[in-house]
Formats: sequence, C-alpha cells, structure tokens
Amino acid sequence: MGDATTPKDTLLSPAQADPDDPVDEDYARLCRLFVQVAPVSLRLLFSQFHSPTHLPEMLRKTETRAILRRLHESGSISDSQWAALYPHDRYQISADEYDMDLLITLLKSICHLPVPYPSGWHNVPPDGDVSTSANLVRLQCFPAQLAKMTSYDAKVWDRMVSVFSGFGGPSCQALIDEIAVSPIPLKERREYHTSVETYAKNTTVCMSTKTRAEGAGKRRKSEQHYISTTVVQQTPSTPPESSPEQSEPDGLEREETVAFARDATSQMYDALKESMVCGRNRKDESKVERSILHEYLPRLSAAVDADKLLPKLVQRGLLSHDEKNKIMLAVREHDALRQIVELILRKAGNAFSVFCGILKYRNKDLAEEILRAKTTMLTKPPSDPLEQANDALRLQYLAVLSRTMPVPWLNSQFLPVDDYFVDPLIVDMMRSPVPLDKVMDRNGNPFDTPTRVLLEGASGTGKTTLCAFLALQWARQTGSLKGRFRMVLFIELKRIQPTDDIFDAVIDQCMPPCCNKTKEDVNMMLEGFQEYIIFMLDGYEKLSGDALGNFNKVIRRQLFPKSALLLTTAAEAINGDLLACFGPRRLTLLGTAPESPPRMVEKYIEVTDTPAELYEGLLGELRRDDIGSLRRLAANPLHCLCMCLICENGSDVTSYRTRPALLRAFFDAVQKSHCARTGLCVRSGASFPSDLKQGVSNLEEMAWRGVTGGLAAFSLDDVSSEFRNHEMFQLGLLSFHLTAKFTLNIRRMCCFSNTLFEECLLANMLARLEPADRWQRWQTLSRRPHMTSLFVSLLADADWAELSPIYDRMSSDNLAIHSRKSDNSDVTAGNVAKFNVSLMSLHDSRGRPAEAVDVVARSLPSRLYMRASRLPESETLDGLRLVLRSDPANVTQLDMLLGHYDDEYHAAVVSIATALASNSHVTHVTLRWSDADLLALFLAEMFGRQSAIVEVTCVDQSPTVVDAASATALNDLRKAGERMASVNTLSFSNCRNAALVSGLLRHLPLTLHELRLAGSAIDVVGTRELARHLEESSELRLLDLDSASLRSADFLHVTGALRRAKSLTHLVLSRTSLDAICLTSLAEAMTLNTSLRQLDVRGVDMDRAGDQTTYGSLCRVCRESDDRVVSPRRRPLPDNIGGHRVKLIGNDFTDTVCFTKPVADYFWM
Repeated sequence: MGDATTPKDTLLSPAQADPDDPVDEDYARLCRLFVQVAPVSLRLLFSQFHSPTHLPEMLRKTETRAILRRLHESGSISDSQWAALYPHDRYQISADEYDMDLLITLLKSICHLPVPYPSGWHNVPPDGDVSTSANLVRLQCFPAQLAKMTSYDAKVWDRMVSVFSGFGGPSCQALIDEIAVSPIPLKERREYHTSVETYAKNTTVCMSTKTRAEGAGKRRKSEQHYISTTVVQQTPSTPPESSPEQSEPDGLEREETVAFARDATSQMYDALKESMVCGRNRKDESKVERSILHEYLPRLSAAVDADKLLPKLVQRGLLSHDEKNKIMLAVREHDALRQIVELILRKAGNAFSVFCGILKYRNKDLAEEILRAKTTMLTKPPSDPLEQANDALRLQYLAVLSRTMPVPWLNSQFLPVDDYFVDPLIVDMMRSPVPLDKVMDRNGNPFDTPTRVLLEGASGTGKTTLCAFLALQWARQTGSLKGRFRMVLFIELKRIQPTDDIFDAVIDQCMPPCCNKTKEDVNMMLEGFQEYIIFMLDGYEKLSGDALGNFNKVIRRQLFPKSALLLTTAAEAINGDLLACFGPRRLTLLGTAPESPPRMVEKYIEVTDTPAELYEGLLGELRRDDIGSLRRLAANPLHCLCMCLICENGSDVTSYRTRPALLRAFFDAVQKSHCARTGLCVRSGASFPSDLKQGVSNLEEMAWRGVTGGLAAFSLDDVSSEFRNHEMFQLGLLSFHLTAKFTLNIRRMCCFSNTLFEECLLANMLARLEPADRWQRWQTLSRRPHMTSLFVSLLADADWAELSPIYDRMSSDNLAIHSRKSDNSDVTAGNVAKFNVSLMSLHDSRGRPAEAVDVVARSLPSRLYMRASRLPESETLDGLRLVLRSDPANVTQLDMLLGHYDDEYHAAVVSIATALASNSHVTHVTLRWSDADLLALFLAEMFGRQSAIVEVTCVDQSPTVVDAASATALNDLRKAGERMASVNTLSFSNCRNAALVSGLLRHLPLTLHELRLAGSAIDVVGTRELARHLEESSELRLLDLDSASLRSADFLHVTGALRRAKSLTHLVLSRTSLDAICLTSLAEAMTLNTSLRQLDVRGVDMDRAGDQTTYGSLCRVCRESDDRVVSPRRRPLPDNIGGHRVKLIGNDFTDTVCFTKPVADYFWM
C-alpha cells in the first residue's frame, strides 16, 4: 500500500490551479475516489463472503430470509433494495444491482462480521484497529468527512486508499491508480462533490467522542421536553430536570402545554395514519390494485395503444424483453393490455404506481382517475364508531409500543416490543404448558367468548411485556387476538390513581392525544360493543383505594359482563373472591422458555453494543444441558437482564446462585453503571459518591411510602421538589408517564419500573437499620400481603441473631393463619403454598444457620398438602426439602401433586422424595398423580433406611385413560417394591392404567398388611400377580377391590388363590361386576378358606347372576337369618358338620354366615 500513487505526485501545484473553479480538482479527486471506488470495493468484499454463483442459494435459505425480512420490516432495507434482493426472476440475482447502503447492511447482518471493539458499529474505531469491521465503519464515515472539507487532505486520501485496497485488492488498486493520474473536467468535479454531499445527508454519520457527548446532551434536553409535551409515552429516556424554582404551571401555561402536545403528536399520528392506511397490509393493497386494473381494463384498451406502452415499461424495468416479445404476439389490443396488467400485478414493490406514472404520458386524466380510485378504496371511512376508535387505538399502540425501553437502566435505547420479546413459559394449574396463542382460549374452544383468564406471575417474569406484545400484534393485525376481538384495551394498573375508574384509564392510556373523548363517549362505546372487546389489566396487586373497587366491577362482571378479560397479578394478591371470578381458567407465567435466556443475552449484547467476551461465562452456564441454579434464575427475564448488567461491569455472574445474592450484585452494578455513564470514577472497593447515596436513600423512602400508603405512582413534580436529587431519576429504576392528558390538570407521574426494584430497595433499607427500627418497620410491612420477595431477601441476607425474633413471629403467624384443624383434633393441616415466605427464605439463604431451618420446621402444621388451585413455587419446594431433612420437623403427613411438570419443577418435586428417604417423622404420604413416570420415580426415591412411611396412597387424576407403562416406570416400580419394607398400607385407587397396576403388583413386598385397589383396572397379568401375592403372603389382612374393573375369567385366579390364602381376613368386592361363575367360585373358595372373617359384596347384583346355587349360598341364608347354611333345595344340613363364620355385608343386609364344605356336596340331600 505504500507504493500507491497519490494525486500530489502527478497533478498541478496549487499555484497552477484554476482560480475560477469553485471545486478544487484535488478535492474533487477525493470525492471521485469515494464515488467510484467505494461501491466496487464493497461489492468485491461481499463476494468474498458470498460468491456470485452461490448468492441466490444463500438468499433463499430460511434463516437468511428471516434476518433480511426483519430488516425490511424495520426500515433498514427499503422496498427497492428488497426488490433487488428478491427479484421476480431469481436468475437475475446479482450483487451488481446492490447499492452501497444495501451492501453495508448485508455485510453487517449476514456475513458474520464481529462488532468492532470497543467502539461498536456507530462510533469511529481507534487508529490501531485495522480489522474489516473497523474499516467498514470508517468507510461509512468518509462521506461526512468529505462533505466538511473544502480542500485536499493527503491523510484522508491515504486512509481511503488503505480501506478500499483492503476490501477490493488489486482490482481496486488499479482503479485507484487511474483516478490519481487522470484529469477531471470542471462539470464532473461539481457532480462528484454533489454526490458526496447527497450521500452524507442520507447516511448515518459516525460521531467522534466529542460530537457524541454533545449529541447526548442535546438528546437529554429534547427527551426531557418530550416528557412534558408528549401525551403518551411509556418510559421517557431521561427524567426531567429538578430545580428549586420549579413550580406548578399556571392556567395559561397548562393550556399551552396541552395545545403543544396535541399539535406535536397530531403530526406524528397523521404520519402513522398515512403509513397505516396506505400500507396497511400489502396483501389488501394488492387486492385493491388488482380490482381497479381489471375494472379499468376496457377503458385502457380503448384509450391506450399497447405498442406504445411496451418500450417505456421495458425501460422502467417493469417488463423484460422476453415478456415484451410475448405480449407483441397478441392479436387483439385487449389481450395485449390484459397480459400487461397481469404481469404488472405480479411485480413486487410499487409497480402499480410506476405503471400509472407511465400511463400519464399517454392519458393523464385516466391515470389520475385510477390513482384516485385506489386512494378512495384504501381510505374508505369506517362503517361504525368502533372501527373509528380501533383506528385511533391502533395508532396509539403503534406509536407507543414500537418505541419502548427493553432495558430499564438504558434510557437511550428504544425498540419495538416484538423485537425483544421471547417465548414465555405459561402453565395451567397442573403445570402443563400452554402455548401463547392458546392463552385466551376457553375449554379448548377459541370462539367460546367471553373468555376471562387470570394470569399470575412473580415480579420480573414479563407479565407487562406479554400484554404489550399481544396489544402490538393486534395493532399490526397479526397474532392470536386478530379476528377474535375488535378492540384490545391494554391498561397498566400501576399508573392508576387511587380515585380512577376504567374510563379514566381507557382515556389516559389507550386513546391517542388527537382523539378528544369524554367518559360518556367511552362508556357508550364500550357498553354497545362489549362482546367485541377484551380488557388486558396488568398488575392487579397495584390497585388500592377507590380504584380497587372500581376495577373490581369489571372483574366481577358488574360492568361490561359480556367483554373478555385478561388479568395479570402477583400470586400473593389472589384471594377466594378473585378465584371465584375466573374459575378453572387460571394460568401461571413462570418466565421464559428454557431456550430463551441465551437469546436474551445475545439481544442485550446487540442493544448495548458491548464486547461479547464479557458474557461468555454466562452464556456457557445458560447453554448447559443440566438445570443449574443460575439457569433457573435466568428463566425470570428481569433476573437475566440483571445478570447481563453484572457481566457488563466485568463481574463474574456465575458466583451468584441465589436471588438475594443476585439482586445485591445487581444493585451495586446499576450504581457502577450510572457512575460510568456520568463520568464518575469509582475505584474498586471504594464507596459511591454522596449524591448517589442520597439518591438511593430517596428511592428507598419512595418505596416505603408506596408500600405502606398503597401508592404505585407518584407526582414527578412533588418528588422533584421534595428530594431535589438528580441521581435518583437517572439510575433507571423509575419510569415516567403523564395522566389527565385531556384536561388542564395534566400531571407528570413516575413509578418504579418493576415491583422487584421496589422490594429490593426496601430490603436494602431494612437490612441497614438498627434492630429496634427494623422490628418496628417490619411489623408495619407484615400487614401488607404482597411483599413475599422483600421478606425472602431480608431473611436471607441479614444477620440471624437480629432476625430470629422476626423469624419466630412470622412463623407462628403463618401457623396460626394458614393452617386449619383436620378431622383429627390433634392434627393441623395447611397448604404448602401458604408458607411461601418462610420456605423460600430457606431456599435463597445458602449457608443459613440450622436454627432458621428448625424454626420454620416447628412452624409448619402436621399435615401439608398441595392443591392445583395454587401450586407452590419450586423455591418453596426446595425450602420444604430442607425442612424435611431437619430433626424437629412437625410434619407427619404429606399430600403431593404429581403432574406433567417442566424440568425445573420436576426436579424440585423429586427432591422432596429424596428428602423423605432420610426423614424419620413423615408416616403418611398421599400422591395425587397424572404423570405415571413421575409417580414411579417418586415411589422409587422416597424410601430409605431412615424412612418411617407406613401408609402410601396413590390416586390417579389423569384426564385421559392410557393403558401402557414405560420401561423406565416399570423399573422404578421394581425399585420401589424392593425398598418399601416399612409400608403397611398401600392404596392404589382409580388407576385405569392396567399395565401400571400390573407392574406395581409384580413387585409388592410380602410385608403389606392392607392392599387397596379401589376403582383400578386389573388385567389378566395383574390378577395372576395378585393371586400369587395372596398365596405367598402371611401378613396381608385386607384386600380392597371396590369398583375394580376386572374380567370374570381373570377373577377366577383370585378365587383360586383365596382357597389357599393364609392371613386374609377382610375382602371387599363391592360394586364389582361378578357373574354367576365368579360367585359360585367365590362360594366354593370360602368353604376352603379358614382365615376370612368379613366379605363385602354391596352393590353386586346377585339376582342378575341367575344361579340359584350361588344365590342360596351367599344371599338367602342372610335374608332368612338362619344359623345354618341352607342348601338350594331348602334342606337343612346335618348338625354334626362344622365350619367357620364370616360376616357377610350385602346391599340391604349384614349377617354372619357359616361356611362348611362346598354346597354342591349336599345336593343329594
């Protein structure tokens, strides 16, 4: 590169230049170098990644097309560029048709170029970075540099030559040498200069450090102004300036503010409306164009000559030469024009408009009439008031939800919601996954309206983002809500004032500024069209005061009973009244799908433009196959973002395995990040500046007021005037909005971006207080029902000696409030989910003293149970595991639900089984199951050397009947049978899976005293195993086959074994389908069995059997109350024949019967 020719080597000196030339020739040569060589070098560089022969194949790949489609939809690729990428004839694909902007976009997006470090794509790279990515950024900056220059600069020439030669190699070098020596005419100098200026204006200019800092200051001022003027804004980028002179504006200023807001936003909405109406849907627009051209085809045939149109159509690129030649073969003029119309309609982009432009040269009036017809059809006025409101509402969502902050503490990054939305993990009450497009279905029927769904989730799981995503999808006429609801009203309840009602919320949050609606207008519209409307109310736990009662009217169907409803809330806010309003349609948002956290981290890297090397450790942990504690934490989207911020600050996030530790690290990281953004230098181990500490203290005071006073939103002017601290607004923990936008009482409001931030601040405040103050404030907070995360963080973080009184008090309160007396007066019972606070605190406190576990263990009731209406969190089950392993546990009975759970919850449930194996207190275990594999695994794991379990009850709650068992389940049942030596009573009821029952019976221990198979299905293999157990066991006392499903031929195996049973005293056959053969065999078996003392045949239709022998032997004797067995011929038996007496229980009798020899032996009598 050092041998390259420069202009100064061959051209005239400055003294010989033309004084009348406005553009210096040497400077024009710089411009010519960029104009002629830059596209060639980019094209050659692109061909190195994707050769021309393989370019069409690469562009047809699904992943490539998906990337480019997103860029096209976001505006990074224009329609003309898209047409060049995917022309009608795929064999015409060539990089020669791509302009510079498109080549740069393709190099960044599909050529796997690394992001320049540390400057990124939007800043000038350091001089030492000569990578391809850095040179690509330099090439983008050349037009701006040249536009600011007026004379030749040798350094700029050398930099440009270095970049272009590096991209294009010898081909570009030859072109550079030619430009360096060839003269440039005066006219071409001006053209080159104009081309560079035009390109500089239309291209994003890279800023230096100084320019970037100045631009940031200007953006902050404009964004502060945007908060006070823009009526609808989710989270403005920076908070407003607070000053002592700030005061409430007077009436005139308010009028000017509102007027300015309406004028400013009206322009924005007009532009959105034009784009939405004119480009509402390309498919709909194509239908309109097709309809219009076919309608005007006869007039076109009469007014236009096709032969005169064809050359122009070929020249403008609408038709190829081959298409032109085919059209010219048409005999009639009408056929030729019809073929032209059909070919134009197949073209992508703006072919219709280009055709009308060509038509103007031949018939201007007709062309303008066609264009007007298209505009009229696309801008057809709505047919009803609801459609007018829908257009305004879609404009609102497109304006607001297309510009949201994906990361709360990055207040200069705005993206559409769907750009960073990841797949959620939603489960029903049995923890079965529910797809997002099925959330609003009811009983499997998506058209069964009105649908009312309760969606619960912890703080940070993405409830608000999910609702915003659904609303934006509806605005774009896509997604699951399209076609089902004509109006979607997305309302954030944390922005509601204590006195607001549903109409205030709709006007403030759903209507754009340019739509003046009153409460009466909104009420009339919602009342008249309520069956077409869905309310998405986000954050029920934030409601308080009169607003709670006002919104409860909608929830309880006292207001708009025919409308659909999606209500999101924290689990702690759910009560019996709320459950009664929704019934079984209750879902839980657990966070993101297992594969989503790595994608979130990659998106964070893209948004923040930070080096990917900082996140390698985190991505490695999240991509592991096993479900570690870090991966479980990252399922919460906000936790995942906190991890990204910790990595961005250079810390090792893999060392934070619990939520309190992660939140503490995040709280430090967000303060360090703020110091880095504002230029404050904080050394390692040093404390933060005093202003920042004061800002954090102010935020803690706001959180305290919000929780104790039931406030979710605060007046921004009041907060600014009271605290007068800028740092509290710039940390990124607050979001801002306006309320009462359509009155002169417009107010600026702020609230915490997420409840998790609020709880984290409160935990941080309480941990720093003195023990006496902490105890006093905790007593105040304990009356708040929605502070689970706060207590968990506090109990897991602070010193045990100081917190033990709080722990004791909280545990005793839990026992008194959340437990109830069972049938046995000495046994208390409670739902595991009711003890979330204390149990989750044990999970989140690794290394917590054993005293904490003991206190929680003593606070639990004797019987713990799980209910599908409220399943405990996986962290709660982990805390229960610690309790079951402790010595002073009070729990003696455990009732578990075993459903089709996700991997994380599955592991948590199995951990309970392993804890039971070492527990010496739990004696009774009930398993209500719908997942056979999980049941078998639980049975195999819960028995150990120290196990004290004597009674096990398994109840089948499967919604469908499956008669099969996996090899894994059968193997686990074998292990369970080998280990359950301590079990006396085993109940396996209502199981319709005969294969599973057979597998269980095959491995039963001979030490069982009671075996209950009520309501279960038993096949031939199961009856044979049951018969073998009857013969071999010397401990079995009771066999319960109540309502069991078994065939008559299979039952004969049981009666055969009954003859030789050694210990069986009670046999229950009630409500079984026994025929005459079965009853006869049973009667004969009882004459040989000497151990049986009670037989229950209630519900058995003996009359249906139709056999007088059986009837006489089992029924007639009891009904006649004879002390002796009576033969079927009504002849008494000899007195000297002995026998044993059995209590026989029938439908309407209970008596004692004496069985001797088989009755058939006395038929001769």
